[in-house]
Amino acid sequence: MLIKYYLISDIKFRLKTDLTLDEAEEVQELFKNLFLQGGQADEQSGLVTGTFTNAEIKKFLSIALEPTDVSNNAGKKFIEEFDFGRAKETVAIEIIRDFFLHRIKKYQDFTLSCADSIKQPSR
Repeated sequence: MLIKYYLISDIKFRLKTDLTLDEAEEVQELFKNLFLQGGQADEQSGLVTGTFTNAEIKKFLSIALEPTDVSNNAGKKFIEEFDFGRAKETVAIEIIRDFFLHRIKKYQDFTLSCADSIKQPSR
């Protein structure tokens, strides 16, 4: 897998490849306002409306990203102190898109793996 880097204030970050369950839950909570329930989305245009505040974007970035040039031990403290508000909008959008594309692929692979194991004859 090709590792992609994102530059924020001259610091290189990459997406975390595996979130903890707590981190995954935090991300789910942050994004729940973007995904409408009960079929409210405009099916003709494919639009999904919702709100995502600047604070929520910064929180998401602090969960989904890890610095590349900081040791694991110092990384958590670095993330807590780093100002993700300095991220460009285009970079933040790219990170959000890449994060969800990665998660979709990960779960598709998992589903295919489960389907393949079901298809194999038992011994």
